[in-house]
Amino acid sequence: MGTGYQDDFVEDSKHYWFFNTQKTDGTPITLAGTPSLEVYIDDNIVQDTAGLTLDVDVDGVTGLHRVTVDTSADVFYVTASDFGVVLAAGTVDGVSVVGSNVGSFSIENRYMVGTDGANTVVPRTAQQIRDSLKLAASGGAAAADSIDQWLEAIYDVWFTASAESTGMPIAAAGMRLKLELMISMNLYKVINTDAIAEIYNSLGVKIAEGVLSDIAGTFTKQKLS
Repeated sequence: MGTGYQDDFVEDSKHYWFFNTQKTDGTPITLAGTPSLEVYIDDNIVQDTAGLTLDVDVDGVTGLHRVTVDTSADVFYVTASDFGVVLAAGTVDGVSVVGSNVGSFSIENRYMVGTDGANTVVPRTAQQIRDSLKLAASGGAAAADSIDQWLEAIYDVWFTASAESTGMPIAAAGMRLKLELMISMNLYKVINTDAIAEIYNSLGVKIAEGVLSDIAGTFTKQKLS
């Protein structure tokens, strides 16, 4: 007859579920005897009937019954608690089914973090997760020192068009400028004479040069400048 635990409901909400009644041979049979419901809370023997609705033989289907629970109907429905719904009156095939469990639920009583007790931490919202990762709100500006800000900076460095390098990068320059110099050395014009090596960008502008020396057959290119 009963359908067991339904779910952990939020406070002040309405929910529905179904249960069946059968004869001993399994044949569906109606729930008779002016049936009604009542609900118990936690381990108390106090019960209430507020917010409970029982629809018998739903849609004309014999033995199919619907329970409706509106937890906003009474202060009885408090958070951090478990509830059991039972039949307060009714018979099945002439036999009393008073006290039969037809379902249970809880109200905000299944939130767990590690080994903490129940109802200690409400699941985080999407924005709270973004905040913990230092991510900006969807569509918002990147916060200082956030992952978003770093991603934007990386994108700007590697994927945003920029002017050609026009000179030798200093030692403290970022990797992009140094890589641009290496690319120029391999893709663009390089002039080597007996005394000097010159490196040009794609526009034909010299961006670096290094002195060449020949000492006893050993050729050395000095530091680019």
